[in-house]
Amino acid sequence: ACRDALRRKDWSHTSIGNPDGWPQALRNTFALMLDSQFPMFVAWGPERTFLYNAAYVYLLEGKHPAALGEPAPKVWPELWSQVKPLMDAAFAGKATYGEDVMRIIRRNGHAAPATFTLAYSPIRDDAGAISGAFCVISETTARTRLEQRQAFQLQLSDALRTLTDPGEIMATAAQLLGNHLGASRILSGDYDIEQQLVTY
Repeated sequence: ACRDALRRKDWSHTSIGNPDGWPQALRNTFALMLDSQFPMFVAWGPERTFLYNAAYVYLLEGKHPAALGEPAPKVWPELWSQVKPLMDAAFAGKATYGEDVMRIIRRNGHAAPATFTLAYSPIRDDAGAISGAFCVISETTARTRLEQRQAFQLQLSDALRTLTDPGEIMATAAQLLGNHLGASRILSGDYDIEQQLVTY
């Protein structure tokens, strides 16, 4: 998918130009990325030109192939306030890592909460200067949802174990369920990514 899009893309309208003229560091990183089964992307240069592999396409929800070679802020305007600090850190020479980081992404035409493990690294150009950011992604949504369900079931079981009155059982169950669903809605809203990142 990405190789075909790469060939069809009119690179003359991008800030990095034709792939034949890319710096060797970018060419090497992009080649490594294309052969990987992990979702990955590169943001290169002052405009944060966005390049990604086939494994990443499912996250774009209809933005592929138009997103290839476009500035990252244009590709992800809805996430840019969260993504920009991580890219800026990589361009400043700092690698970052975050586990189960919350993102709201579009799936089947609807916004949906999802969690990801993310690792951002700086990329140095042929002269040794940092000119790009490289990100490897692993989605953890299925695991985190399972863990949340299991934690709720355990909490519910503990709370109801000693109750015998049907009305009290119903009221307690309803309150815990309301709290659980309320917490899920809070989790799918604003998210402070700095709480889940480690700089090294």
